[in-house]
Amino acid sequence: MNIRVATWRKAEELFAEFLELPDSERNRRLEALLTEDPEIHTLLNDLLREEANPHPLLAQSAPRLMDIWLEDETLCGQQIGAYRLVEHLGAGAMGSVFRAERADGQFDQTVALKLIRPGTYNEASLALFREERQILAGLQHPNIARLYDGGLHGRDRPFFTMEYVSGLPVTEYCRRHRLGLYQRLELFIQICQALQYAHGRLIAHLDLKPGNILVEAGGLVKLLDFGIARAGTESERSSGILAQNRFTLAYASPEQLDGEALGVWSDIYTLGTLLFELLSGRHPQEEFLHDRLLLRQAISGKDEPPVLENQSGPLPSGISVKNLRGDLNAICRQAMQKRPAKRYSSVEAFIRDIRAFIDHFPVRARSGREMYRLHKFARRNRSVFTVLASALILLIITSVYYTIQLASERDHARLEAAKASEVSRLLREVFSSADPLVSSSQEITALELLDAGVAALQGNLRHQPDLQASMFQEIGAIYLGLGHYARADSIARRAYTIFDSIYQSPHQDIARSLRAVAEVEITTGRLDSAMTTIRGSLDMYRLLSMTETMDYARVLLEKGNVYYEQNEFAKADSLYQIVFGRYSQEYRTANQEMANLLHLIGTTRRKLGDYAFAGDHLQKSLAMKRRLYREPHAEIAYTLNHLASLKQDQGQMVEALPFAREAFEQRRRIFGERHIETLASQSNIARIHSHLGNLDQAELIYVDVLEKIRGVFGEDHYYVSAIMLSLANVYFKKEDCDQAMRLYHQAVDCDNRLLAENHPKRAYALIGLGRTLLAQKKAEEALPHLEKALRLREASLPGDHVLVGECAQALGECLLALGDYSASISALEAAYNALSAVPERYAGDINAIIEGLIRAYRNSSNMEKAAYYEALHAGL
Repeated sequence: MNIRVATWRKAEELFAEFLELPDSERNRRLEALLTEDPEIHTLLNDLLREEANPHPLLAQSAPRLMDIWLEDETLCGQQIGAYRLVEHLGAGAMGSVFRAERADGQFDQTVALKLIRPGTYNEASLALFREERQILAGLQHPNIARLYDGGLHGRDRPFFTMEYVSGLPVTEYCRRHRLGLYQRLELFIQICQALQYAHGRLIAHLDLKPGNILVEAGGLVKLLDFGIARAGTESERSSGILAQNRFTLAYASPEQLDGEALGVWSDIYTLGTLLFELLSGRHPQEEFLHDRLLLRQAISGKDEPPVLENQSGPLPSGISVKNLRGDLNAICRQAMQKRPAKRYSSVEAFIRDIRAFIDHFPVRARSGREMYRLHKFARRNRSVFTVLASALILLIITSVYYTIQLASERDHARLEAAKASEVSRLLREVFSSADPLVSSSQEITALELLDAGVAALQGNLRHQPDLQASMFQEIGAIYLGLGHYARADSIARRAYTIFDSIYQSPHQDIARSLRAVAEVEITTGRLDSAMTTIRGSLDMYRLLSMTETMDYARVLLEKGNVYYEQNEFAKADSLYQIVFGRYSQEYRTANQEMANLLHLIGTTRRKLGDYAFAGDHLQKSLAMKRRLYREPHAEIAYTLNHLASLKQDQGQMVEALPFAREAFEQRRRIFGERHIETLASQSNIARIHSHLGNLDQAELIYVDVLEKIRGVFGEDHYYVSAIMLSLANVYFKKEDCDQAMRLYHQAVDCDNRLLAENHPKRAYALIGLGRTLLAQKKAEEALPHLEKALRLREASLPGDHVLVGECAQALGECLLALGDYSASISALEAAYNALSAVPERYAGDINAIIEGLIRAYRNSSNMEKAAYYEALHAGL
């Protein structure tokens, strides 16, 4: 509802007067106003009704409230939850913010702790606070401050902790560092990317402002204080839940002021306000900031958005009025349209226009006249214009090009608009399931919200299959990240089936959906199926002549992942190097995809035995990830875990343990106790204890991991087989052959069900089974298992790899027991050459190999060779 300033002023005067009247006189005057001035009557009646039902904040006396609020500054040194308050950072209408440190002795951590003021909420808003805390804890993006923990302090003060960011508000950062136009735009794109990530997970911010957008010293943007976008039911409106949505008036959208449905479109309006301020150095409603009534009217009124280039006063350093004309003005005006339907359909569309401006492409916010497009083309291709002789030919080529391009962009824009609309609808439907008026459940999990979203998509998008498939694909990726692989597989395949039915192959969306299916197949160990899926995707991109695109490179990376899981490390490394070349051309700064690729290259070279190269790339990956993410973070833990494994390969067990423990602790805090990533780190700690000879400790850990991992996957997953093997190895070292044999046989049975006959992972169970049979003096039974294991390893690894050496040692010892001295010598010498490259790790094995060679050469009557190895043995 748009209300004139004069009407507000008159209502304000009458409101003060009516408060002093008796009820009977007030009702009589109100009835008279209904005829004289209906607009004043409605507004005044609303004000009086609100006065009769005050906010809980007003239930306490002003002196008591001031005492409570001022006391916050004296809380430093006290403990709230697991945290000790160190410094009072500031206070707002809803509460105080402190710098706090973990005080329970579990680990060191500095956080920002927000303590909500008493009296600023009711039961409904407290329930919403808990719901927000649960859902937003899952946001993991380098530009979003992580939410860690929360609870109640005492009986009536909610608190939550989040990542501590020591930065400046974005406007202040730009001013102090005298950033130019393009530097400001790059910061703004970071803000947009964080919002795009959140919007894709059905979360809107709804209180964007410079104070909630901090920039750290290195130029990394961090968004604080996310909230959940909810359209709300009529009952919610009357209960006051929506009225308590916190926002800052100067950065509010018109619908926030008018009490209308909120969502991602509201954030887009505020993004326009922020961009306007970053570019001009002034708030778009600067002249009204001193008067809240005028400011409210300016934002929610019918006037057109302000013109960027018309702002008075000095502009920021390096920005001229000429810069602000045309494209940037059009971009700001589209984002700040009063009606949500006229704004950008998504943050992604907003980013595309900013990128188009930076790269001198036409922006969609401007009308597409030929001369405008020609001017943009000329900016990008100055040398072309110098060379071309005929302006007419150029005009024809340009017109044809843009006719095709605009048609494609129009179709894409329609799909983006439909996606944004569907996300908005899902925000209303999905989050209403958490409303106690709709659902009988007291709490609802993020997984249940996703399930509700899928159900809504199935029902509401039956007649929009392309949009339905796109939404399924996005949600499938979230399921995969949460570790719910069956759901991820089902929904990824559903997206592919829909795309395949509505488009004629080859098509880009079909190719992209095949990659999503392959990701799930790789994660769940169906490697042959994954390779078939990936080949289909790659073939489709080739038919589309899209082999130079980033999408094609990402599918090549997934193919490398399959080779890695199949122990074909040389092939994996070759593909990773190809992708690295493509990424190096695309990315000039620290990037999530590049950090992940450096990790993959490091782990693959580790498997190939190139430990120096592997360590260099893993350390580069870790450093890049620590620039991109705040700890704890899943990606940082992933690389820490592999650094621990690298140290083990190098025989540096004591050095490996801190890496493994840090990886486990970060994963436990992020994923909980039963997530596959946490269990992988926990088993890595057990493996180190096994190498150090702490067998009882290793056994306890492996038994715990095996129980948990069976609860996640049942019996039919190669992770289960891997943990059974590790536990069996511990029993073998403890000389408990019965327990070891039982688990080795179970692992072999699991491999028979899950893996192809020639799969290299089969070697692990076969070696363990062979060694145990050999320890029981059953060399003839052990021989075929060990021979097959060696064939599998030699087919996928270099001959001097330590894994080949381990297998050759076991086979050599078996052949020695059978009296086949010539074959035994050949196997044992191959083992010695491989394992002596890492003497720290294999000292005991190397000693056993030399002793075996002495026996074999003596029994072969080759006393010269026997004497050589005796001398070598004496020197060890």
